[in-house]
Amino acid sequence: MPSASARETTGLLAALREHGWRVTRQREVVCRALLSVPGHPSAYDVHAAVRRLDSRVSLATVYGTLRALVASGAISEVGVVADGATHYETNAQPHANFVCRTCGRVEDMFDVQVDSLRAAAQRRGHAVHGLHVVVVGACADCQSRLTGDLSLS
Repeated sequence: MPSASARETTGLLAALREHGWRVTRQREVVCRALLSVPGHPSAYDVHAAVRRLDSRVSLATVYGTLRALVASGAISEVGVVADGATHYETNAQPHANFVCRTCGRVEDMFDVQVDSLRAAAQRRGHAVHGLHVVVVGACADCQSRLTGDLSLS
């Protein structure tokens, strides 16, 4: 029986195929690397992991594969965070993401009912092909630092 990572890689590659993208050895390496990086990686994070698997795969190939995966609906973009890079979501379970605009932390929030948004759109007759909810602000750590800094003035 294939490992969870192998099944997930197979799922990403299948999504590419289903949407008309060619599956190359380089794209397979990018998919494997993407799933090996914890959290919400940027293209740079994925490229660093790719280089450990195959030093010949370029950053351009990583970007192209990530764009294809987003276009196929296999992953989604969390958005640009404080480091100036776009970060990606590989977890398909319904949830929201909190993005701290101060430190760039991205946190999964599974304790919210994002499926109610899908249901609301469907009640209006819309076909929902994906659901991505991002909440933007300052995380508790940054907020307390900001509040603490203000009290020193």
